[in-house]
Amino acid sequence: YKLDPAKIILKLGDTEIQKLTGEHNGWVVDHSEDTVERTVMYYTTPIEHGETTGLFIDSLTIDSSVTDDFTRTETTDETGKYKTITYTYKYDGNLFCVEIEADAIQTHNADKAIKSVWGRNVTIDKGTKKLSLVND
Repeated sequence: YKLDPAKIILKLGDTEIQKLTGEHNGWVVDHSEDTVERTVMYYTTPIEHGETTGLFIDSLTIDSSVTDDFTRTETTDETGKYKTITYTYKYDGNLFCVEIEADAIQTHNADKAIKSVWGRNVTIDKGTKKLSLVND
């Protein structure tokens, strides 16, 4: 809990997920739900059983600055002849984890179902059935 989750960089193309605006591969980011540890995305059109969505991320990297935070210690053996230099990094022994939770709702009265299940106001185009986020 003391480590910075912003060091995990998720991207779609050349853009970090947290900086995406508009629709990309059928996905929109709900920036009103963003935290440093969470990004909420919605797929904008219904998918049939067995179909797949467009990619919502295509790369995951760890910021190279994780190697910048370290402690350097020097010890000399009892003869004074040999010196040992040890670097201990803040992130030594830690893991970076990305957890993805996927939920689905019914397409019948989808706007009401989304509000009921996720508490989010959306509009659904009656012709295309495409979802748009409503800015509250």
